[in-house]
Amino acid sequence: MKEERTYAQAGVDIEASKKAISSLGEWLDKTLSFRAENTYPDVKGHYSGLYRLGDGRALSMSTDSVGTKMIVASMVGKFDTVGIDLLGMLANDIISVGSTPVAMVDYIALQKADAELLAEIGKGLYEGCRQARVVVVGGETATVPDIVKVPDLAGAIVGISGEDELVTGSDIADGDIIVGLGSTGMHSNGYTLARKAFFTWNDYSVHDPLPTDPSVTIGDALMVPTKIYVEVVLDLMKHLDPHGLAHITGGALTKLRRLKTGMGYAIDSLFPAQPVFEAVRKLAKVSWPEMYRTFNMGMGFAVIVDPADKDKVIDISEKHGLEAKAVGTAIRDPRERITVRAQQKLLL
Repeated sequence: MKEERTYAQAGVDIEASKKAISSLGEWLDKTLSFRAENTYPDVKGHYSGLYRLGDGRALSMSTDSVGTKMIVASMVGKFDTVGIDLLGMLANDIISVGSTPVAMVDYIALQKADAELLAEIGKGLYEGCRQARVVVVGGETATVPDIVKVPDLAGAIVGISGEDELVTGSDIADGDIIVGLGSTGMHSNGYTLARKAFFTWNDYSVHDPLPTDPSVTIGDALMVPTKIYVEVVLDLMKHLDPHGLAHITGGALTKLRRLKTGMGYAIDSLFPAQPVFEAVRKLAKVSWPEMYRTFNMGMGFAVIVDPADKDKVIDISEKHGLEAKAVGTAIRDPRERITVRAQQKLLL
């Protein structure tokens, strides 16, 4: 039997990361007592943190970075879309609790001051903010040559909602339908494994044709910007009451476990994965379960609704030009298993 590689072998061990983060969380959880009246103790480990403002309003907060996609951007020599990726990572997390993203700050770390590079990053930030309807109210640019080899782009974002508008997953019920929203590609996750697949374990260049789609280069396939789902999800919330909202990022389908304790999910209809995923799978010799634990595989967001609302989600999404389809079902399960039935009953 041939040896199959894993994300951990590429340098990112998701399970080890969870254990490490829990040791940090033991201390951070203690801070909640400082303003206990403003916190939501039942909403932990979600896509966004929540803070009670009073008068029935809630503040949502999230932070993230573009990650090692910045290394690919440096290899390609193109930074004018990484700002879109940052807004995708940030704003998509904010809407996952039913909140409206409103403002952000950015952090850019550089080896040396570079006006042309910052202008490119600024162009992408502008476009990402335009799509998410977010304003940049501040930020920090640091020149730290002893820390970074390539530019690093991160940010923090806030959103506002009424407490009655929050979607935490608590309403998810047995038999609810999972409607997936299509991705544009790898978004900003799994790039450590993808880079190893193309450039370390195999001797490809970003300028070479993608093996599974020679009409594009590897660099172009890896640099497709993250899809920002703000417009469609906020529109959905005007017309129906979703029981759960999930941003499918690092950890892929396993991120559904964030929504509600004691729920599992059966995925029985998959989106067609873009050719870049198949190239990574073949070149890295990665198993199907590992692919579905690492990458979005064509589905970047999930909306969980009562079966009666399934068609409404699809219709509204398609009006926004976004592919959407029912992909599975929520199932009451104390073991919180995620089964990808369309791939020979893979358990994640």
